Amino acid sequence: MRDINYNSCIILAGGLGTRLAPLLNGKPKCLAQINNKCFLKILLKSLSSKGINNFVLALGNGHEQVLEEIKKPWAKNFKIKYVIEKKQLGTGGAIKNALNEISENECLVMNGDTLITGNINLMKKKLDINNSELIRIGLIEVSNRSRYGGVKIDKNSFINNFSEKGSTGKGLINTGLYKINKNVFKGIKSEIFSFEEFLSIEIKKNKSVKGVILNGSFIDIGIPEDFNFLCEHELVYV
Repeated sequence: MRDINYNSCIILAGGLGTRLAPLLNGKPKCLAQINNKCFLKILLKSLSSKGINNFVLALGNGHEQVLEEIKKPWAKNFKIKYVIEKKQLGTGGAIKNALNEISENECLVMNGDTLITGNINLMKKKLDINNSELIRIGLIEVSNRSRYGGVKIDKNSFINNFSEKGSTGKGLINTGLYKINKNVFKGIKSEIFSFEEFLSIEIKKNKSVKGVILNGSFIDIGIPEDFNFLCEHELVYV
């Protein structure tokens, strides 16, 4: 267990959740109500059970409501910092902005609308910088990836391709859980950019992005059917 790095996690929590709009009543997606509990509480509790207790919330639209939520007693169980986007920065810009609150050399990043079951110790291990690993992506194998883009890895676990949504059949998918080196954006001068586009460019240019396969499953509450599923199976994910 010595090689496991218990570090901070940036939560991308600025999404409004347009697909969930009828269920959100004007709230940001991370505050969606699951059996009278806000999703952010469920997410942080789930991550805490996996050994993560330091969080940086990357906030944008609706941040006032999130700040009110984390004043509630439940939030005192976690160490929570936050950054607020003055303008929309894209996912990459949001991560880059939040890294100002990270003191460690590397940290986890997670989409604020996703839950992952199972052990994530492979994600918590230190990046293998000596072998060019600057980014690690948590992958999960699903029986039908038609809803998701696929991921292909080589024999050394480096990711060599992302494929578009629509292909059916079994395959690996990106869970939206990342580990990144703090200097990964050192050459990026722009404040506004997509992390997904950055990853695609990095994969084509360098072998610096690895994938690890996690044993478990994940759920994306941005999709109404997954949201409803979680309402019925919440305890499985916490």
